Amino acid sequence: MRRLLLRNILLRKWTVALYLIILLLLPWYMITKSIYPLFWQTFIFLVTIIMFLESATAYRLFNRFGKTVAYVFQHSLPVSRMQLLNSHYLTVLGVTVMGTIVLWGYEVDHAFISINDIHFNFFWMFIAVNLFSFLFGFPQCSEKMNDHIPLYLYIITMHFLIPLVIGLGVSGYGMVRYDNPLRYDYIDFGFWYFIVSALSATIMYFYQVIRLKRV
Repeated sequence: MRRLLLRNILLRKWTVALYLIILLLLPWYMITKSIYPLFWQTFIFLVTIIMFLESATAYRLFNRFGKTVAYVFQHSLPVSRMQLLNSHYLTVLGVTVMGTIVLWGYEVDHAFISINDIHFNFFWMFIAVNLFSFLFGFPQCSEKMNDHIPLYLYIITMHFLIPLVIGLGVSGYGMVRYDNPLRYDYIDFGFWYFIVSALSATIMYFYQVIRLKRV
């Protein structure tokens, strides 16, 4: 199990190293953000772009496994499928936590989607998109990707299209039902997006555990 985790971390070593470098700069940011606001605004913008592109850790780990041949290769290793499942989840969660600390430390709290004051905060979206990948990207097992949802289509859909549909739907319902499109603007939809993603990841984990026990 530990060797699997180490292998997975090494496969994502550049991402982990990048996160560590960004975190090492955090004390300087805290001290000088009011002195060099333009520099740090530019830096945080670049960090946001990086985090946006990195918000599908399970997909990127799968690509390092060998993409379409990963399924055959992984199951030929002298380890149990339960160990593969656990190491996959722990790696994705660990890298996601590192990314979350980066976003929290640099106070990245803006929203890509905002409709009639219905916001989807990027902080929560980053976590949610990583967790939803277990459901949409790897519904059968961690070594077999859903070929119908490639990486960047997944990122764009989860970050933009689904929040857009939710925002328009909620605003439309508020307008039709209460004659007020701002009726639900007090709800933190980004946070609830995260809650649903956490539930989906948990359900998918136990679903795959049950499947493995039946094999």
